[in-house]
This record gives sequence, C-alpha cells and structure tokens, in this order.
Amino acid sequence: MLPNTDHLFWLRHDADRFEAERTRLISEYIATVPEEHRASVQAFQNKIDAARSTMSQDQFLTFLQQESRELAENLSDQFLAITHKAQDIKRELRSIE
Repeated sequence: MLPNTDHLFWLRHDADRFEAERTRLISEYIATVPEEHRASVQAFQNKIDAARSTMSQDQFLTFLQQESRELAENLSDQFLAITHKAQDIKRELRSIE
C-alpha cells in the first residue's frame, strides 16, 4: 500500500522539508517491497531522482510518461506470455485426460 502523501502539499513552500519528507516516504515504501524486488525498485527510484534533478519540469513529465508507457508495455507483454502459458497447460491437461 502506498503511503498517504496529502500532507506534502502543505510543505510546498519549504523545499528542504518537502524533500526530506519525500525521501522518507519513498524509503518507507521501498522497505515494504519484497526483498527480491527491492533492488530493482530502488534502482528505478534512483533513475527517477536523477532525471528529476537534471531535467526541466516539462522534460521530467515527458520522461515519466515514457517510463509509464514502457512499464505498461512490459506488463502487457508479461500478461500475454502468462495467457499463452496457461493455454499451453490447459491443452496438456486435456491431452492427459
């Protein structure tokens, strides 16, 4: 479950407090990710942070859109592979009967 971030709105005028709270929330969330996935989630967060620190706001939003698109395509590919595998298993089970 994602942490509640509503209070970050009230920190928008205090950049240091905002960044500290943002970092804390992200770290707390990453700590809840299963250990076998934690390194890749942290690497993705590092990629986001690097982009955020070097890009204009428009460039960063474009970057996030591209990353979201790629993640959605990857998920779609994985679901398709799972569907095909499930169909293969069903055919094998039918042939055994």
